[in-house]
Amino acid sequence: SWIFSDSIKENILFGMEFNEKKFNESIYAAGFDTDIANFQYGDSTLVGDNGVILSGGQKARLSLARALYRDEDIYLLDDPLSAVDVEVARHIFEKCILGRLRSKVCILVTHQIQFLKYATTILFLDKGNQLASGTYSQLHQMCPEFKQWTQTNANNTRLDSSSTSDTTSQLNSSPVPEFVTQFSLFTELPTSPETEKFLLPTTEKSVQKQTEEFKRIGSVSGSVYLRYIQASLGGVLGIAIIFMLFMGTSVLTLSTNWWLGRWSNAERIRYAPESTNVNCTIENHSPIRNMTMNAWFKKRDNYFYTLLGFVLLNVILLFLRTILYFLSTHIAARTIHNQMFSSILRAPVYFFDTNPIGRIINRCSKDISSIDEKLSEASYNFIEAFSNIASTISFIAYIQPVSLISLIFVGAILERIRRFFSPAIRDIKRLESLGRSMLFVQPFTILI
Repeated sequence: SWIFSDSIKENILFGMEFNEKKFNESIYAAGFDTDIANFQYGDSTLVGDNGVILSGGQKARLSLARALYRDEDIYLLDDPLSAVDVEVARHIFEKCILGRLRSKVCILVTHQIQFLKYATTILFLDKGNQLASGTYSQLHQMCPEFKQWTQTNANNTRLDSSSTSDTTSQLNSSPVPEFVTQFSLFTELPTSPETEKFLLPTTEKSVQKQTEEFKRIGSVSGSVYLRYIQASLGGVLGIAIIFMLFMGTSVLTLSTNWWLGRWSNAERIRYAPESTNVNCTIENHSPIRNMTMNAWFKKRDNYFYTLLGFVLLNVILLFLRTILYFLSTHIAARTIHNQMFSSILRAPVYFFDTNPIGRIINRCSKDISSIDEKLSEASYNFIEAFSNIASTISFIAYIQPVSLISLIFVGAILERIRRFFSPAIRDIKRLESLGRSMLFVQPFTILI
């Protein structure tokens, strides 16, 4: 039987819409209703990968309930009665095969001869070859092998029943020590403050239901970012140094442009033709225009070497910030991966029984990949944009403070746009991550 890692209900529905009446009739006919009632969370119980928490008989009945829920015209039942006891087998045969499937084409493979007399047609096979076919009475008359086989199996069944009865009577008559009868698996042992701390809590609140993948609501908390920063190279101090390098490159870029502007202006004043314009008249009396050639060449060299210093320093800081940043994010991603991997290795079996394997694979593959690549790239772009904007605003405030008034209105508009789009994009990414877990579950379940 093929059972995937999800709840009992989803395994029975198998992608179909839920109909409560049809669902209850299916699990009753399959003899699975009592088992579901015994589970703490009923049909919401997570069965684990390949139905790890279910017995062989429960797996067979779950698959049978799934087939009944689909309400098809033809049913092929491959020995579903062999994995259950006699009472459950009788219930399934009466309520399911003779009940729900009475108007269907039902092909039943079985070794239980007590149900053969109800079949309309019997195919008697031996090593894959058909020896005879017909009703139960017809095969008894026309096929000696069938008659001998039924008699042999009937004798074996009686022997098994008698041996079971003898064993039960021996167990009932055997003396049991008094101290054994006073305890059971459900007996509460006396506890003390010293021993109580080693016991697992068993209250209703402490028992987890099927662990559904958690999706946060609202913005990402600062503790998440802080944990990522602490996992990086140097922690908070390392990020502060990297941020200062980003600010330094932004300031140097502006300084380079500003210095290049001064040099261009000096060149224009030096070689501009004389004019009667007021501004040009002022430039005509500028010290730059009246310099000697040697003094002008020295000043030009000063412009050049200062600009060269700005460029070289900017390149050095740019190289340092890039190396330190990606080294820091690489260490952060590796630290988070190692912590997660260590937690998985040390997780109890209950963790794997209540969490689908696809969810774990999603965390170890796509989510880690997002930390390695997308988060690193996005945070790099954010810090770079923030440092550029901060340095530009500071430069504007120094040159022309009045322009900051317009920045207030522009900032308010951009903040409103951010508040409109950011929650939607954030929730879409979270839903995408949740949906991806189920996509990982199905292929893995098929392969195993």
